[in-house]
Amino acid sequence: MPTLTANSDASSAYAVAVSRRGWISCAVAIRATEILLSARSGSDLVPDLLPEDTEMEALHSRILGEERDEPVPVRQPTQHQLEMPDIRRTPVNEFNRSQAPLSMAFPTLFPRGQAEFVEPRLRPIKYADYIQHALRWHDGRFARHPTFRFVVFNTLMRAQARAKSSYFVKQHHQRRGPITRDDLLEAFQNPESADAQQLLNSINRQTAQLRGTRPYWYRKRRELESYAYNLDSPGAFITFTPADLHWRSLYQHLPQFQDWQELPEQQRMGMSSKLLRDNPHIAAWHFYRRFGLFRDIVLKQKFNVTDYWNRYEWQGRGSSHCHGLFWMDGAPSVDLENEHTRKELVRIWGSHVTALNPEPARVQQQGEGNPLAVNPLRHPLTFQWLSQILNRCQRHHCSETYCLRKKKDLGEISCRFFFPRAWGDKSCLTSHTITRFSLLLRV
Repeated sequence: MPTLTANSDASSAYAVAVSRRGWISCAVAIRATEILLSARSGSDLVPDLLPEDTEMEALHSRILGEERDEPVPVRQPTQHQLEMPDIRRTPVNEFNRSQAPLSMAFPTLFPRGQAEFVEPRLRPIKYADYIQHALRWHDGRFARHPTFRFVVFNTLMRAQARAKSSYFVKQHHQRRGPITRDDLLEAFQNPESADAQQLLNSINRQTAQLRGTRPYWYRKRRELESYAYNLDSPGAFITFTPADLHWRSLYQHLPQFQDWQELPEQQRMGMSSKLLRDNPHIAAWHFYRRFGLFRDIVLKQKFNVTDYWNRYEWQGRGSSHCHGLFWMDGAPSVDLENEHTRKELVRIWGSHVTALNPEPARVQQQGEGNPLAVNPLRHPLTFQWLSQILNRCQRHHCSETYCLRKKKDLGEISCRFFFPRAWGDKSCLTSHTITRFSLLLRV
């Protein structure tokens, strides 16, 4: 298309535009003609021939005589950000249902501010059920958060304490009237009086419902003592610790299982630690289920277990373990003062408990994989596989942060589990005492 100046003939420009319809449309040519006619004489310009509207809209407006020169409204750019709320001088009351403390404290977990516990629902839900549902959410963001579970657990405990204390006041209100501050001070100052003991014992009974508190575990201890009085002494005390950095059965339920299988051993251990920190609820539940199956399938059938009592604990890094007492039908007596019962205990338990390492001098070979990372149902049961598992997971390594203690009388540092131990040809009770209630069985 030839270059046009302001004093050029507009009709010739229109003719050129019409003759070359493949390059420019009629609507654009009409718009160009209007620009050329309105330009001043003697000034050069390069017209903007890009259409503002579609061809049909331009032609329709031209026929109706409508003006199309109104400015196009400019849209404001979308802001992909959240406005930070103002910091208030007074703290938020977490028990006030008119506020939403969780979404304000954890905006990354509640990006839209929805699904708060305080929101109205067709059916009421308990706070404990709400927490469990959040921890099981499909994307796992609540379980991965480093502080969310501690905050909601603290809120749950204090809410239970408020509920139990209100129940306690109502109970006493029915019996002797409201409890005053002076009554509590008098009870603490004279704890030996009958009224004071009744009041303080009632407080203990109410707070014993709060899981994890000292009164709660004191109540569990009294229950365990009652079991021992009625069922006699338990036959075994066993501690179960999971190999949670190695179990294939655990990591097949965690994210990135395929990547976990394909990584080298050293990188896999680092990934295992990260997955355990991000998914503590899955690891705890897996250990609970696996231990329950082991107890019901192996221990009950092999040792005739009739009753048991277990306590679950968690280490600083989140790894779980379990302490258990087991009552067994036909178990030997634990009266260590009697010589006959001592020999009977050594004879029976010496046949069940062994400490034999097939390869005590074994060193992990270059490129050797994790023996617990394979599918146990498809792997052949060999002594080599047993030796790999035993030397990896069931050998004690002394360390100052775990077992090495300094004796007060001698000033020497020794292992509190008495490792290393001397070899023995037969089972016997040694003179070492783990506690003042137990002796060490050497096998």
